[in-house]
Amino acid sequence: MKELSFIGTGKMASAIAKGICLNGVLTSEEIIGTAPDQSRFDFRDLTNIPVSDDNAEAMNSRMVVLAFKPQVAEQICRSLQPMVKDQYFVSICAGITLDNLEQWLGTDKVTRTMPNTPLCVSKGAVAYCSASGVGESDLALLTQYFECSGILAKVAEDDINTITALSGSGPAYVFEMIDALAQSAKANGLSDEVALAFSIQTFLGSAQMLSDKLGTPEELRNAVTSPNGTTYAALENFKQNNLREVLHQGFQAAKDRGDELSRGEK
Repeated sequence: MKELSFIGTGKMASAIAKGICLNGVLTSEEIIGTAPDQSRFDFRDLTNIPVSDDNAEAMNSRMVVLAFKPQVAEQICRSLQPMVKDQYFVSICAGITLDNLEQWLGTDKVTRTMPNTPLCVSKGAVAYCSASGVGESDLALLTQYFECSGILAKVAEDDINTITALSGSGPAYVFEMIDALAQSAKANGLSDEVALAFSIQTFLGSAQMLSDKLGTPEELRNAVTSPNGTTYAALENFKQNNLREVLHQGFQAAKDRGDELSRGEK
């Protein structure tokens, strides 16, 4: 029996597995990943974890992570139901509710999570909520496997889709902004290498200042902003172009899409 398995071996499964192995919580031989497509070989190459195209092999595990696309969740979960015994199921499928999972799998030993890809560098964020059949020993496993690579927090299920829009999708927003700043610097003459390196370092350093509680976002922003200076000019331009509203609309679009998936809309 394996300690942990992944049914679905895409980017998020790889990030979770890599974080667990890098932090020495489990060895690659204690884990297995299954998927019918090429992704399983990419997963194997990245993590050194054995893989299979047979989901039955993943069911011989203490914890089973459901890591497939929400559009195929019902089909796959129902196919697993005859093999359900005492496994603990952890879903990372966006928009799929606990009620859905319990009905399709035929068990209430289920936790719904929303992780993010920075788990692969031990800087992840994972929110979770659990069905009534999940016990303390199950939650101890969840904590062991996820908290080693970032922060873990229990939330109400109604908040999961908001977490999805914040930290689940959030890394993509950050990558978009880093790239946009780097492209602007390149347009003004900086080399590709310097532009990207300085854009990345600016985000890293700024986030670290907030993490170290050197001030609130407003306080730290004001500390950089001199009256009628360069930062002031940029912030005024952002305000005139409704940057905050654009970010809010993007956030809301992600949240709304999560709600649609929860209602079964594909």
